[in-house]
Amino acid sequence: MARLLGLILIPLVSINFGILFFPQIVNATDLIPVAYGGVFTAGNERYYPLYSKPTNKSGINKALRGVLERLMDKKALPFNLLFETDSEEIKKETADPLTLALIITRDDVASEKYATTVATINKTFVNVGMVAIIYRTGKDADGKERNLILYSIPLAGYSINLEGNRVLSPEEIDALLIKNAATVLEEHLSKRLSKVSLNRVNGTVISQKEDDCLIDRGAVDGLVEGQNISIALESKKVPAKIVKLEKNGAHVKPSEQIPSLAGKPFSAKNIKGLSSDTALVVSFIISSKKA
Repeated sequence: MARLLGLILIPLVSINFGILFFPQIVNATDLIPVAYGGVFTAGNERYYPLYSKPTNKSGINKALRGVLERLMDKKALPFNLLFETDSEEIKKETADPLTLALIITRDDVASEKYATTVATINKTFVNVGMVAIIYRTGKDADGKERNLILYSIPLAGYSINLEGNRVLSPEEIDALLIKNAATVLEEHLSKRLSKVSLNRVNGTVISQKEDDCLIDRGAVDGLVEGQNISIALESKKVPAKIVKLEKNGAHVKPSEQIPSLAGKPFSAKNIKGLSSDTALVVSFIISSKKA
């Protein structure tokens, strides 16, 4: 298994580093809540000399959060993105929490110089690479908490600057890095996620035998084995894990012993999208000797 920013990835595929959208959105109160996990790096921060500078790290985090807030204001997200101040709202969806995180995969600058008959020209490339991921948090068969990446979409961009006979200062390069990161996220994220939707699956507990409950939704509804659902009682929601999946139904095990769950409503989450619109980076190599 690979490790990413503290996530333990379920071995559907080994990922070193690696997200989602919907063009027409309903009222935000009807959307599934997704927590915002913040910005991380794909590997140790020391491998990202530009991002790891305290002023750049703070600037990029602030700029990217600002972009996500603007996208929320424009109702451009297929979910209700919740920040730290909304933590109480997240607790209402404890059965199957989802999180959005942004992963920095590239931050570098390259310079070129060439001469013409009239002047020496300096050219600077400022590159930014990111991967937006959505992951689900839950417990495995051994009771250990695991994070499973559901979608990951790479986002990359660069800026070319012609400076004439001077070279960009470190402060100017830092400003371009922050600007590029925000521009890449704002201009490309919604496009890449336009064919991905996050939906709620609602159903009913048909029967109960001790700690085994049968629900009326299954594989054809997009549920998967090991997924959590929320069974609604009058006073609270009870998490339950899908332990056996069938075509039109599933057996679930509640997190606590509660009698008379038969007839109670439940809800679950389902992500749909075309595989061609997502990508999982499993390895990479830099072949350019100059790079």
